[in-house]
Amino acid sequence: MPFEAVNEELVRRVADVLSACRVGQTVTYAQMSRALGRDILDDRYFIFRAMRLANVEVGAVFRNVRRVGYERLPSNEAHGTGQAARRRGRKLFRSASKKIENAMRFANDLTKDAAHKSWREITHLGFLVHQTYDKNAPVIPPEPLPPDPSKIAERSIDAMRVALGRTK
Repeated sequence: MPFEAVNEELVRRVADVLSACRVGQTVTYAQMSRALGRDILDDRYFIFRAMRLANVEVGAVFRNVRRVGYERLPSNEAHGTGQAARRRGRKLFRSASKKIENAMRFANDLTKDAAHKSWREITHLGFLVHQTYDKNAPVIPPEPLPPDPSKIAERSIDAMRVALGRTK
């Protein structure tokens, strides 16, 4: 059997265990290891692929329980996943911005074009950091959401561009 097919079968087994978990219950590493047929902690990538599959198939969202396993969250707590992603993104954007600034500070041979590209990237990263804070999130209207909620974010970004004096 090809390597990919074997991996997909193993991911399917772990995903079935995760999908069978009820809201509020925890799937332990031992349960996932039994399904996998070996220690899951040696091949953690199976966990993340299986969680993605369980999310696509049954909408399951999980939170890590340190040294135990993963707890299935109710749907009304799924937004925490986005908050955690924004925190990680904020750290990543700040770190990248600092690296670019330090590289520019110590560079003796930086051309005008390269400096322009660096400042443009720092500006973009700063915008992304700004957008990761709750207070800067787009305002959601109190009336029922439109069929395409991405239009709200688009209007928010357009309003920010206007406020900064920039147009498309």
